[in-house]
Amino acid sequence: MTKRIAILVADDVIAGGVITLIEAFDYCNLYWQDINPDLSAPLFECIIYSPDGGIIKSSKQAYLHAQPLPKNEQALNHVHAVVIASALINDQKSLNDYIARFSPMILALKHFSNSGRIVSAYCSGSLILASTQLLDKCSATCAWWALELFQKNYPDVDLTMNDIVVKDKNFLTAGATSANLSLATALIDELAGERLATKVSKLLLIDPNRTSQRPYLNINLPKKHNDSSVRKIQDWMQSNLHINISQK
Repeated sequence: MTKRIAILVADDVIAGGVITLIEAFDYCNLYWQDINPDLSAPLFECIIYSPDGGIIKSSKQAYLHAQPLPKNEQALNHVHAVVIASALINDQKSLNDYIARFSPMILALKHFSNSGRIVSAYCSGSLILASTQLLDKCSATCAWWALELFQKNYPDVDLTMNDIVVKDKNFLTAGATSANLSLATALIDELAGERLATKVSKLLLIDPNRTSQRPYLNINLPKKHNDSSVRKIQDWMQSNLHINISQK
């Protein structure tokens, strides 16, 4: 049976992340059909959805074509997993603006999540997922450079920078940019098994040993605030990147 994956986007989505994610599943389908020549249906089908459908403008003026997501809570009942794509979010305004454009899909997303099926996000998409409050009291990760913005807005999420992909309950979240490929293999693992996920990782040169974001952290990120207490905490965190750090 074909596994359908809904990719949720809005204007200013990062198109490259969506395309590489879809291509990972395309390669998986090619391998699946190669080892199962009698099966005509693909193993995975990715469908891009936006609030109104049509042409979606990406952050770099590239364009994606999306299907409209019906504005009712059953709109995602036909899919097996959901992915919230990343967007060009680098400050509070861009976060608020993207949430506003994305918000018509939240009703269906919450209903889908309540069914126990997989809800996932990568890079800045994790902030959009957190904005729905579905991640409250859960462990999650996001793009390392969005740590401060995430913590400021979503203190009820146990944010960790220790892992590339974090699973908690039916939620999968992944780190910055290319971590969407690690998320793809995690989804393949969840929906089709570890053996196939391992094979696809080898085909796409996705390093299974790349498990942490910590080696990529930039300790010289600007601190865009005047809160001395928060600054002390940030300075301590930046001095202790060699140990496990999570928000409790």
